[in-house]
Amino acid sequence: HVADGFDFILSNGLSEQSAAFTVKMRDSLFSISPITKIQVGINNQVVSFDSIIISWIHLRSQTPERSEIVACSGYERTGALTVIDDSVHLNVLASFDLKGAATGIWSAFVPAGSSTFDPASSPMYLIVSMESRTIVRRSENNELKAADNDSFALDGEFLNTVRLGLSNFS
Repeated sequence: HVADGFDFILSNGLSEQSAAFTVKMRDSLFSISPITKIQVGINNQVVSFDSIIISWIHLRSQTPERSEIVACSGYERTGALTVIDDSVHLNVLASFDLKGAATGIWSAFVPAGSSTFDPASSPMYLIVSMESRTIVRRSENNELKAADNDSFALDGEFLNTVRLGLSNFS
């Protein structure tokens, strides 16, 4: 029975009890599905989707300084990188048309020649892998623009990305 709540009949094999629960809408997210990838950040730590329920309880009980859920969501014209932080509300960082579903998403930056990372002088990229192509977007003035002249070879069938640093290869 579903109206203002749920009615359950609980049984342990010997006796039955009835219990009623009232369900209230606390908050909602409008049109961010389908979600293709999701990560939870807690105090600069990333938690995988497998432990999202534990993380969400942790977020609510301890209220860290900054906690957020980052999702790659949508399809075709509704595709977006979504950040839900500190409470459930929508913050779309960037949006652009996708002709198909994304199979992977990565972010990368190019250090500006110093040992410290300066977002103002370091180009940052969003790389979206799809079944038939790869899209590379460059951050510029808080917008994601096409990275046409940044020496990415996108004419082939795939794009290889490599991180080199501190003699570690991945």
